[in-house]
Amino acid sequence: MGRVKINPEALKWAREDAGYDYSNLPNKIKPKFEEWESGKTMPTWKQLCDISKYFKRPSAFFFRKNLPKHLTLDFIEYRKLDTLEYQIKSPNLTLGIREAIAKRNTYIDILEDMHYPKMSFSKFKLKSKNVYKLAKHIRNILNVDLEEQKSWLYVNNRKNTKHYNFLNHWKDKLSEELGILIFEVPRVSLDEMRALCIYYDDYPIILLNSGDSPNARIFSLFHELTHLLLGESAICDVDKNNSKEWLCNSVAAQFLIPKEDLLNNPLVRNKISKEWTDKELWDLSNEYGVSKHSILLRLIKLNKAHQESYDIFKRKWDEDFKKEKDKKSGGGGSPVRNQVKYNGKLYSSLLLSAYEAGVLSSVDFSQGIGLRLKHVDELSEQLFG
Repeated sequence: MGRVKINPEALKWAREDAGYDYSNLPNKIKPKFEEWESGKTMPTWKQLCDISKYFKRPSAFFFRKNLPKHLTLDFIEYRKLDTLEYQIKSPNLTLGIREAIAKRNTYIDILEDMHYPKMSFSKFKLKSKNVYKLAKHIRNILNVDLEEQKSWLYVNNRKNTKHYNFLNHWKDKLSEELGILIFEVPRVSLDEMRALCIYYDDYPIILLNSGDSPNARIFSLFHELTHLLLGESAICDVDKNNSKEWLCNSVAAQFLIPKEDLLNNPLVRNKISKEWTDKELWDLSNEYGVSKHSILLRLIKLNKAHQESYDIFKRKWDEDFKKEKDKKSGGGGSPVRNQVKYNGKLYSSLLLSAYEAGVLSSVDFSQGIGLRLKHVDELSEQLFG
């Protein structure tokens, strides 16, 4: 079988840009890769197609002589954890960040092509270290009071105790009111990343781990939003003892579960003991649309629960989450619903509008949205009802 004469430097560039080293290369291309990259041998056309698929680059890229600059991740504030500097390790997360930035660029290009005005995020910034001031600021700019927040528990007069309705409403609010592009990335370990944000003066990015629970993603949204309001890009949960991480966690907790409202809640106000049952914590979590974990931490902070109870409950809830996740591991779900989740409604709606207006070709639309044209009607229904 004939070999193709590619540029070995392009091969090396693509591998590094995709976040691979020699140890974690896919088995299909791993055995001969070092030889190809050194120029000792060349891949066949079929092997080049496999390389293109794994590195998400067109085959023509590997014939280039002039290579672009690598995507630099210096915009993200890395914090030291146990004396080791945190680094993005997995190809899936590297690709997720690269795609999020590319989608933002596409979004802005389409806005300009359609002569739509840009939305500025920088006007919402607030340089403050006051938890209550920041939480109140978020409440004001999103224009959502607690009564509306609590109403999201119900969908068609039925309780949605998984809190997906809360998550979807919050994502919509952050996108519509503040112009934040919210994407989700699959197949990334929660140990590596739960969420991150990339600051821009207009259309900043929040990237969530789609494998996380709805409640965790809700909390991450407001943790990352706080970073953005402070004008920062960051990966959350890298070093929980960092003062900025503490501030962002505190703001998210105060916003989602306001101290004054929680203390005035009949279940809390009338509670004599500091001992809580799982059912009581569950009732409170449903009222605010947060996890039982967040409720318990809030009660401990307000001296309404014992610190010792945290580890006991946390072990049980972690086990429950793992069982639930294992149960779901086989299902793929609707491709349209998945792509709307990964791409976010703000991005998806603009691409669909641009396609219907003839600004985007069918090929560009399909590639940008990650769906075939046969899904257009279902996508429209998903986005606009």
